[in-house]
Amino acid sequence: FAPQHVPWFIIINNTVIFALWLIGVLTGSGGSTWRSLAGLESFFPGQQLTQLRIASQDCADLRWQAWRWLTYQFSHAGFWHMGVNIITNFLYGLSLEGWAGFWRMFVMWEVGVLGGALCFFVSDAHNA
Repeated sequence: FAPQHVPWFIIINNTVIFALWLIGVLTGSGGSTWRSLAGLESFFPGQQLTQLRIASQDCADLRWQAWRWLTYQFSHAGFWHMGVNIITNFLYGLSLEGWAGFWRMFVMWEVGVLGGALCFFVSDAHNA
């Protein structure tokens, strides 16, 4: 058997996600502690720079703001959203990264994030 890789990506990613969420909640980004949108979005309150959208509220075209396709992964809509994601990441990600290693896990993760964004655009185009 080959030795397992240390799952640094999962550990770092989940720590960053939790820290961004906690900072957002502690700075009072809005809503209750358990249901507030927090994370990377908290650093730009009211600007919605990290949310997946095709158009803004005033119908401005946002399709070419490609950073949204990746940065939405760092904002969560409450404690349970963030918590279940972290638990799931640990359940599946530890063994996957142990087998694949840091860089393969990083690439798989980001491809999944991008795929999720593109699926969202196709399936929820009227609300995006």
